[in-house]
Amino acid sequence: MSERTNERLSPQRERRPVPPRPLHDVGIDRAFPFFLSLSSARPPPLRKGAVGAGRVARRPVPPPLPREARAGGGGGSWGGACVLASSRARWPPRPRDMWSPAASPRLLLLFSGKRKSGKDFVTDALRARIGHESCAILRLSGPLKEQYAQEHGLDLPRLLDASAYKEGHREAMILWGEERRRRDPGFFCRAAVAGGFPQPIWLVSDARRSSDLAWFREAYGAVTQTVRVEAAEETRRSRGWVFTAGVDDAESECGLDWETFDHVVRNDGDGQALEAQLAALEDLMRRHL
Repeated sequence: MSERTNERLSPQRERRPVPPRPLHDVGIDRAFPFFLSLSSARPPPLRKGAVGAGRVARRPVPPPLPREARAGGGGGSWGGACVLASSRARWPPRPRDMWSPAASPRLLLLFSGKRKSGKDFVTDALRARIGHESCAILRLSGPLKEQYAQEHGLDLPRLLDASAYKEGHREAMILWGEERRRRDPGFFCRAAVAGGFPQPIWLVSDARRSSDLAWFREAYGAVTQTVRVEAAEETRRSRGWVFTAGVDDAESECGLDWETFDHVVRNDGDGQALEAQLAALEDLMRRHL
């Protein structure tokens, strides 16, 4: 047997370690695929009779890192692969019941009232006193009308104003909104506050249901207060209100009739009385700036 053959078969010959391939050659996705598959990885099923069988299994334990990565990976390729690969992992979104607001106001006032009671008039007047930079008006009907117009091919700007076009679609829009709320009571509330607002004072101008109040109280806690805007039927008729079956006797108009409110504003056309009530709310708002 030749000397070269003896060398090849000799168990005493020291083998040189093969260095890992560089990232630009291997690719980050192949360098450490475990971290990139966290969002879709499922743990293997437990065998029958095994400890913990029948419970929800935990995520699989990651494989041990190479020595270069465990040592810190400051100058090695594997260390960089672990950091970059794990930063690209895609986690599933938080479930709906774990939703948290993107921004929290110092004061949140929920306004409600019958049609033509003057909810928009009151909220607009309060914002004019405090200033647009400190006070934001949120409308729950905005996301509702936007989604309804998109699904039914309607003119959104005309649905948003106080026109006969909006009144012609109001009953069908109410039924559609009630069905959506039955499936997800907080759908329109979350849509109204999506992204948050920089102003410290938030005015929700059109709360209509007890589920609306409950959602905001749960989401924002003690900063939430309720305001009821009331007007006599004669006053509302003078502003153009006409009783409409399917609208004025629906939950959207009657859902808060028996609710207890933190503040009540009478808006019957007495300017002096209204001024005193607005001044009291303005003082409350300024104390939270």
